[in-house]
Amino acid sequence: DLVSAPEHGSSQPSAYLAKPRVLVVDADRLIRVLVEDAIKEFAEVELCESGEAALQALRRAPAALVISDLTMPGLSGIELLDEVSRGYPNTDFVLLTGNATVDSAVGALRIGAADYLTKPVRQDELALVVERILSRRRLFEENEKLRDTLRTVDSCRNLMRCVEPGEIYA
Repeated sequence: DLVSAPEHGSSQPSAYLAKPRVLVVDADRLIRVLVEDAIKEFAEVELCESGEAALQALRRAPAALVISDLTMPGLSGIELLDEVSRGYPNTDFVLLTGNATVDSAVGALRIGAADYLTKPVRQDELALVVERILSRRRLFEENEKLRDTLRTVDSCRNLMRCVEPGEIYA
């Protein structure tokens, strides 16, 4: 999404990409705010106090990433991960937990979590994980756009082979 362009003659890129939308889901307001502080520099952050609120937020607008606590009242982090994986396959997911076990980590990764972090999570560690995930997403999206461009160029080349040069300017 393009949000603005630099002034004429600027040495900056021709357009800036909008910050990716990230949902932070935790029943604990302090955790939500700490996570937001760690990533707000490079993401548009929306705070959700429950899994149900996160699903409502996703219905309103897509998100690049969901960062969720594992244990919450109502919809658990694993249940939210399952819902997001099935309903929003282009949304990455990171689970946070204070009760980490190898089984829960492996289960989360099998369902589709991009990462699994233990609380208390260091803000610099969280920022690195989120930046890595968002960078990978940007590369994937850029790759898809380049593939589309190549398909268009190939289609044009094939069309040009079917047309006589005199027909183009007639």
